[in-house]
Amino acid sequence: MSEQKNIELWLQTCLRFFASDDLSLVSFSSSTISGMPNYTLERWQLAVDMIYRCVVSGLLEFTYPNYRDDHDAFFQAIRTRSPFDESGGVLWNWEQFYGTDKLVALVNGHFPDAAVASHDAVDPAFIQELKDIFAEHNVPWSDAPLLPIITNDHSAGA
Repeated sequence: MSEQKNIELWLQTCLRFFASDDLSLVSFSSSTISGMPNYTLERWQLAVDMIYRCVVSGLLEFTYPNYRDDHDAFFQAIRTRSPFDESGGVLWNWEQFYGTDKLVALVNGHFPDAAVASHDAVDPAFIQELKDIFAEHNVPWSDAPLLPIITNDHSAGA
């Protein structure tokens, strides 16, 4: 399976979980992606960009009020505080999202049985619809970082 397909499957699985439960940010940075090891700058960047896409596209919303009214401060925090060290541990493990009605409708439209574990293959139609949603909100799926992470001496891989 290609790295792109691995990322698609990872995101599909994450979003299916978010459609039924509140989860912390760490779900984006520590879940398994074949071919992309945890605790790397590449993994942190992927998490930041996918969180950004999902929030801007209206698929995820903040569970707690900390950043609900200040998305810019939130995005600055996740790109400067690594999920893999003490500087970001509290943020990445504490702050939570829930799937919006838009995400629930998207997931239910492609996975009506709701059993996340039963699907271990990418649904191309789901991924295409997700890519279309991202493009409509000017946060297209790409390999180029949308919000480049800013490392310091304590960041993972620095």
